Amino acid sequence: MIKIQTEDAKRLQKEWGDKPCHHPAWGKECYLATTTGDYVCLQCGLTASPDYYEILRNIP
Repeated sequence: MIKIQTEDAKRLQKEWGDKPCHHPAWGKECYLATTTGDYVCLQCGLTASPDYYEILRNIP
């Protein structure tokens, strides 16, 4: 799985804005060299806890 820095996730969120997203691809969030345990949508920058990530993955 791709790793994405926290700053990059925030930049994606700002650039994406309020548009709807189907979260087609996910990465693991990293801060410096350590993963945070959260997931980030690589399209819109949404950050999701592991539990929320599982919910989002199971939405048709």
